[in-house]
Amino acid sequence: MNNSFKTALLAALVILILSPVLSVAGEPTEKIRTAIDGVIEILKTESLKGEPKAKIRREKIRSAIQSRFSFEAMTRRSLGKNWKKLSKEEKVEFVAVFGTMIENSYIGKLEKYTDEEVLYEKETIKKTSAEVKTQVVTSTGTKIPINYRLSNKSGEWLVYDVVVEGVSLVSNYRSQFAQELKKESVAKLITKLKSKSENNL
Repeated sequence: MNNSFKTALLAALVILILSPVLSVAGEPTEKIRTAIDGVIEILKTESLKGEPKAKIRREKIRSAIQSRFSFEAMTRRSLGKNWKKLSKEEKVEFVAVFGTMIENSYIGKLEKYTDEEVLYEKETIKKTSAEVKTQVVTSTGTKIPINYRLSNKSGEWLVYDVVVEGVSLVSNYRSQFAQELKKESVAKLITKLKSKSENNL
């Protein structure tokens, strides 16, 4: 067996051995990992720490979130059958307000980050949908499961739902919105969301 053949055979074996491992961390996982790493890097940057830097820090975090989240898909799923009842203008406004509320809520929570570890557990892909299962490990060893649900309909994997400890953000809001819209108009619900958004930061 000559050296070139040995080298080719070894390379083939390495590929066969590594392929299952490499397939675990596919594109959806890498997209989530990149977004999370980006936010953590912002939070760790000394020049962005403290209340005086809050505005610029939050803008950077907001930009990182927007690059990976589809607030239109999240809003549409959260409203369920009520989405079709909204006018074009109401849809645009609802997406903007709901997106801002989610961003502000997450930014407030993200700013409490204190060196927690993020474990990427499993990735499941079904055609244009995917779920990335992660766990956040706190300094005390507590593990908090956080799963990200993504869709890819335009060549980009974007998050449309987040499941924290078994509770789906979309399902939670769908139930809330359905109850609210039985009692009040879309305009009143939008006003309420604006108020909640302002109180989240």
